[in-house]
Amino acid sequence: MSTYRPTFLGLFALLFVLTPPGVAFGQQTAEDFVKSGNTRMSKGDQDGSIDDYSKAIELNPKYSEAYGYRGVAENAKGDWDGAIADCNRAIDLDPKYAYAYNNRGKAKMGKGDWDGAIADCTKAIEFSPKNPVTYINRAEAKKAKGDLSGVIADYSKVIEIDPQNADAYINRGDAKRHKGDWDGAIADYSKAIEVHPEYTASYYDHSIAKVNIEFDPKYPAYCNRGIAKVNSGDWDGAIADFTKAIEINSQDADAYSYRGQAKKAKGDQAGADADFAQATKLKDPYGTKGGVFDLSSTVEKKAATPATKEKGLCLSVSGSAMPDVGTFTVSYVVVKGGKEITASINGMGNRCDLLRGDYIKSCTVQKTSDNQDWIKLEILEDGKKIFESEKIITKEPIVYEKK
Repeated sequence: MSTYRPTFLGLFALLFVLTPPGVAFGQQTAEDFVKSGNTRMSKGDQDGSIDDYSKAIELNPKYSEAYGYRGVAENAKGDWDGAIADCNRAIDLDPKYAYAYNNRGKAKMGKGDWDGAIADCTKAIEFSPKNPVTYINRAEAKKAKGDLSGVIADYSKVIEIDPQNADAYINRGDAKRHKGDWDGAIADYSKAIEVHPEYTASYYDHSIAKVNIEFDPKYPAYCNRGIAKVNSGDWDGAIADFTKAIEINSQDADAYSYRGQAKKAKGDQAGADADFAQATKLKDPYGTKGGVFDLSSTVEKKAATPATKEKGLCLSVSGSAMPDVGTFTVSYVVVKGGKEITASINGMGNRCDLLRGDYIKSCTVQKTSDNQDWIKLEILEDGKKIFESEKIITKEPIVYEKK
């Protein structure tokens, strides 16, 4: 699923409306200062716009829009408390001020108050049901809570309002993919490509919805679709999408790595080795030769010889983000010949490590990035699974202790 990306300028554009005139100060009125603040905000001058809105408020303390606009600028600066305070004042002055509710919801998201954000966005929708930005914000808050059905519902509403919104199709496809609805994910990624052919983020997912790889929504569309196709076992379709992504961006090491994994799963080892070599040459985020982010470890039912079936002790961590985005740390104790061996490794995306020893005494997995939606741990001995954790969404560690 895609990470939350603030849309301050988009929201600001929606807020840019005529406002009632204020009290004159010299040759300038409160309205003049708001207009000046709007102009500065549109140019990215947040501090200057805040100064102008403050002058407007000084001239007219009951100017609800001035508080609302200043809240937008404060949100853009990451001043969540300041934004909330100004939105509170704007709502006090105008209880039906939808954009103030929306902006306060964004500020609450910045503070990690997902329930509060959802409540505010819902209130904003009550007063302004045709604003797609509010549905997007609420969807992102629901995503943070793990409410995938809610995410799908809100992005469906965005698509209903704006059928040409490629991002909405991508994000809805992400949610469907995380729910295991590969056909639905592929359909959404395909639609994103249809409405925005050069939006490479979609081909990425379309391919991956056809092996079980997780992706970063900022990556090209062809690769996303390829990832989806991987999950559904459509190796040829996945390879075609990754190839298209490479045509668009020949420097994308990730696309080569993913295509190599799909070729390997199909039995084309020579083609896989060539793609892995190119990925390593460009950038080696997966540590391909070390088995990091090996597709076969995440699609046991589809791959002929998954890494987790090899002899020995195996730690397998899976997650929901692309390898160079979602990260985690694995600390473990292996007992070999009566001696304890302690080690720690860092992982990205999905990881499978074979360890030398008699048995794993303990293991702790800790998320180190909020971009990793979830992680889970599996421990195998000679191909037999002896431990499997639940999917962990928070940064609470996964802990295994041998009984």
